[in-house]
Amino acid sequence: MKYFLYIILILFVSNLDIYLFRQQLFPFRPSELLIPAFVGLAVISFHPRDYLKVFKTHTFKFFLVFALLATIYATQGYTKREAVMTDIVNSVITLLLYAFTLLLFIKTDVRVVKIFLLISLLLLSLSLWYDMFVGLDKLNEELRKGGFAENPNTAASAMKFVGLCLLYLYRDNKQIRLFLLIVLVSSIFLTFSRSGIIGVLILTLLLLVNEWKSYYNFKIQSFFFTIAKGAAILTITYFVLVNLALFIQKEIPEFNQGEAGQRIDLLLGKTSSKQKVNTGDDNQYGRKQIAIRYLNTFMSKPFGSGTGYTSDKTINYKDTHNYYLKAAVDFGIFGIFVLLIFLFYSIRLSKKHNNFYYLVFILMLMFECLISHGLFMEKAIIVVIAFMDSRLYFNNEIEA
Repeated sequence: MKYFLYIILILFVSNLDIYLFRQQLFPFRPSELLIPAFVGLAVISFHPRDYLKVFKTHTFKFFLVFALLATIYATQGYTKREAVMTDIVNSVITLLLYAFTLLLFIKTDVRVVKIFLLISLLLLSLSLWYDMFVGLDKLNEELRKGGFAENPNTAASAMKFVGLCLLYLYRDNKQIRLFLLIVLVSSIFLTFSRSGIIGVLILTLLLLVNEWKSYYNFKIQSFFFTIAKGAAILTITYFVLVNLALFIQKEIPEFNQGEAGQRIDLLLGKTSSKQKVNTGDDNQYGRKQIAIRYLNTFMSKPFGSGTGYTSDKTINYKDTHNYYLKAAVDFGIFGIFVLLIFLFYSIRLSKKHNNFYYLVFILMLMFECLISHGLFMEKAIIVVIAFMDSRLYFNNEIEA
């Protein structure tokens, strides 16, 4: 039964479920069949007393509070019923997916978990390479060359978080660790996602400083030397990638057209007549102007504008592109307070349990909250949170 659950999770993490539906190769939306099937199989796979383990985690309490806030704020404001119900349902799905995935990781041999994560990462990576050079959907040239994820930023986000899990599991194996880093850096570079590239470089630097250990391993005598070495590596890597991007754009037609060409221009700081991707910034729908508008909304309604307000297309053309703002605007000071408590308490737990990888994970999560409003609705991220919590709370039990 558990293997069926892992098969469904592979579809979720690789975004293959959404791709198959949109290509009309699968007749049902994931929310109509796969998610109910996953929940149903999980319910009959675990003993009721196992759920007590889930209830003790701070992440379950965080997701539960946000589901309650979504329900409480459902009648606030003038948000369309569809947007309200979508946010409530997404909050419940997040809660259930986290809970059952956490139990699955606790109850599964580590070898199976490694295979699951490797397959998920390779599917994401291979779909990106195939999409870039061949095309997953040649009839729709507007697709953003993000593999099964379609959105390059979503693909990069999923890969770096899944990659962190694998680096944790293979932290003592130099050969596999090097292989994982090559796959991560090359594939995320292929997305030309600025946040993705920055994220994987910071991830590598932090783990390098800690000498890849699972526990806190800072050594004052070698700390500054490691920082200097890491900074040099990152500088050289960035220089190589930028020049490689210029070469690729000149020599390979696929990288000079459509979405790929736009993203290389963004990475290189160039403007382009073919540019359709927002540079993030000062235009009407750039990230800067979006942030200013939503910040003004929060200041005018500090107790919240209501569930689904930021995602209601009849009110706002674009969502916040920032989870801090989404929590603040929808649920007011209560939402942003709960989110910040969750993040800083997570850092405290990483120190309490002496788990450096969990600290890196939370720092990555904090960074991701700055650039994504749908972070806790992405199934890959939820699965990774469940994995990291399984190692934080139950590592001794799993290894016993």
